[in-house]
Amino acid sequence: MQKQTLRLSLVVLAILFSAFVSATPSNSSPRPLRKSEVLALVAGKIQPENIVFQIQSRGLSFTPDENYKSLLKAAGADPKVLVALTAAKIASREPADSAENSALLQHLSTAGRMIRTSRFDEATNELSAAITGGSGRLEAGFVMGIVLLDQQRSQEAGQLYSQILERDPDFPEVHARLSATYFEIGDPENALREAKAALAENPNNPVAHLNAGAALLNMRNFDAAKSELQASIRSKPDYALAYYFMGQLLDELHDFDGAAEQYKKALMLNPGDANIHYNLGVSFGNKGDYVSAIREYREAQRLDPKHLEARQNLGAALMHTDPAAAIVEFRELAALAPNWPVCHACLGEALLQTGRIQDAEKEYRTAAQLDPASPGPHLGLGRIYESQKNYEAALREYRQAEKLDNSYGPASADVGRMLVLRKDLPAAIAEFKRAVEADPANWSHHDLLGQALENTGNRDAAIGEYREALSIAPKELQARLDLASALEKKGDWLSALENYHRAALDEPPLKPGTIAAYYDASRKYANAQRRLQQHLADLRSSGKSSEAAALESALRAKASTTNVDDRFHDAMQASQVALTEKRFDDAETSAKQAIEIAEKIQPQDGRLPEALGRLGSIYAWRMDLKNAEETYKRQLTLCQKLYGPKSPMITPPLESLAMVAAAQRDFARSETFFSQAIDLNAATYGQDSTAVAETLSGLASVYLKEQNFAKSESTLLRVIHIYETAYNSDDMPIGIPLGNLCYVYDQWGKPDKSAPCHARLVSIEEKQFGADSPYLVRDLTAEAEALRKLGRADEANEIQKRLQSLQSAQANPN
Repeated sequence: MQKQTLRLSLVVLAILFSAFVSATPSNSSPRPLRKSEVLALVAGKIQPENIVFQIQSRGLSFTPDENYKSLLKAAGADPKVLVALTAAKIASREPADSAENSALLQHLSTAGRMIRTSRFDEATNELSAAITGGSGRLEAGFVMGIVLLDQQRSQEAGQLYSQILERDPDFPEVHARLSATYFEIGDPENALREAKAALAENPNNPVAHLNAGAALLNMRNFDAAKSELQASIRSKPDYALAYYFMGQLLDELHDFDGAAEQYKKALMLNPGDANIHYNLGVSFGNKGDYVSAIREYREAQRLDPKHLEARQNLGAALMHTDPAAAIVEFRELAALAPNWPVCHACLGEALLQTGRIQDAEKEYRTAAQLDPASPGPHLGLGRIYESQKNYEAALREYRQAEKLDNSYGPASADVGRMLVLRKDLPAAIAEFKRAVEADPANWSHHDLLGQALENTGNRDAAIGEYREALSIAPKELQARLDLASALEKKGDWLSALENYHRAALDEPPLKPGTIAAYYDASRKYANAQRRLQQHLADLRSSGKSSEAAALESALRAKASTTNVDDRFHDAMQASQVALTEKRFDDAETSAKQAIEIAEKIQPQDGRLPEALGRLGSIYAWRMDLKNAEETYKRQLTLCQKLYGPKSPMITPPLESLAMVAAAQRDFARSETFFSQAIDLNAATYGQDSTAVAETLSGLASVYLKEQNFAKSESTLLRVIHIYETAYNSDDMPIGIPLGNLCYVYDQWGKPDKSAPCHARLVSIEEKQFGADSPYLVRDLTAEAEALRKLGRADEANEIQKRLQSLQSAQANPN
């Protein structure tokens, strides 16, 4: 690698030196294009539209023959360029080709071919050979510029283009190329200046418009940037890079749907670009569509295995959907880039969220050693101390993070939280205000400030902060419930109920195998409704019936304006409550109401398959398997249409169909459905993901019904292995598949496997519930039975004594 860099540098120096000694005077009007210049434009990957413009506006100083056209084709010339050559005016004629000039043309053509296949060493050799003669040095330098740009050596490329421009101001397309180099080295002002110089020559130059738009975007002049990017697209509708930058612009404006559409257009034109897939993933993640984000990050990773940011963001997206898979990804990233502190910090966060405290601490300390100036690892260490209730140590870490970067909002917010625990509210408020000032777009900083203000009695200011938090993140339940509570205390029942209701509608169901905050918003909404009824009763009993009537009237008026989405979610919620209470007729009625509402929503979205899934579950609970199967099939068809046949979003109906088939004792079909679901989950989330583990658990239950105990065992062992990736070996999430495995051994008649299995399950239950908990009775009993079957009566008797002690304690709690 060092030799290649040295060779490139020598070529650049040779071109720069020769440029100083072979200056071409500037003419008042652009001169006709030479053979070597047109070939340099093609070899240097100038857009065909711009080459055509140069040919049409300048004319040629030669008559192109078939041999010359073959050199252009070999270099990668677009057919549009060849057509323009044929129709070009011949303004003057250069001398017949000398041997030296013929060699130059051949070297330029060959270099162009090498560049288009990323064979940069060979292209450099060709350009090195091209400058051994006395002519063509500027042309070789122009082509060398793209070699340097393609290898992220923008500074050197800029030096070349600047010298070419100084020596020959008429050399075509240099301003646009120089603009690109300025942008790449972080100089948007000069990038914009050079782009405008290119546009002065060619107002329809798509590259110059793009460069101007990118520079203005960097300067945060969004309106002007949008205008330039739109002009670039008008000039060249198939310009993938213009759509890419338009996507970046819309991302900056938080128009994530619009950004995603632009990136999709770019991918239609250039499907193999890892960066476009990566940015599309970012847009999906920004709007909370983590499944789609994961798909795009995986594709970016496939196209560019060394794209570290794609791997990092993939892990971050998986944290929202599948922490086990996230840990796998972050570990792979840490192995790929052991000296990159970010990946160790991310792995630490993933391990911390799944309760692996010691492993998380190790990763955070590694990250801190690799980058002592980074505040992030100290925040992670602080959270570890918080989880251990060592709040003083946590505060020290947070203050260290704040010391390293006093403009880092999360550090100030964490310091503030610790000060709240100390009941030092004035100091906490000062920290939260500092966090808001440093990062005003972070909803949690506003929410924390609101909580602190409310605790000091400044409820109106608190409500203002809660509203600000929700303007940034409307789906955040903590801020929504804080606002609802504050409004209720203020006596604004109408607004309070509206926010409690919205929180109940927005809270997603708990997902097995993941750790997430659960706000129980539906219960809080129901409790608020009961408090409202009590408030109305109190008003009437105190002689304020008219006030009570006015409030009830306002509530009825508000309910009458409920939108379609709210009516859908209300019906789904009513269906779920009825199903939980086994009121199947009511559950079915509400589910069908939800379906009727969803069918009228256009364009169709995920609400209709969600409602169909609920109706299918009601039929399944009733053992109406025929209707359940038909409903799940309809749900599957809709999901495939909405999300595509390879999306993991179609796994719920597949798993439901698998369970129906198993209930019908059609085990082969059930296994097929489960296998399809496993493949889809593995392709998106990874082989060692919680999603795969959950589906494998369903498959294991089918094997158990078949009494294929060996397959059920091997499947459950794989499930346990996946959970052990994310959790400690004695954490409760492992207890569920372990309990299923113990049951398989019991049914299989394998006491040699059943005894240690139940013993391990007992140790997990002891950690979670205590050594005297009644939760231990079932597994202690099963362990004792297995030990007796193995002839280990003494051990079984010891367990029996413990069981008697537990049962006695339950019978006599005092």
